[in-house]
Amino acid sequence: MSDGFQVNIGALQEASDGVSAILLYLRYEKVSDIGGNGQGYGNDSLASAVSDFCNRWEIGVENLAKDTQEIASRLSLSAQAYAKGRWSLG
Repeated sequence: MSDGFQVNIGALQEASDGVSAILLYLRYEKVSDIGGNGQGYGNDSLASAVSDFCNRWEIGVENLAKDTQEIASRLSLSAQAYAKGRWSLG
């Protein structure tokens, strides 16, 4: 490239693929499942508090996952643009 820098297209695509793999994992492993059943805590109030916390935490993880999907998409699109030689800095 004539602009004085090089882009590792493979690394961009690997980053996108890695982020996507984590998102796939999060689709099946829910934070809200951590709480378990109430009998394991020996106290209904504690079990309820843990369950509520995990449910709220799951909402935060889902919001982060949406943002992260956008990152993965942009990394992939950047790799494709560089590979096709269609990248412009402005």
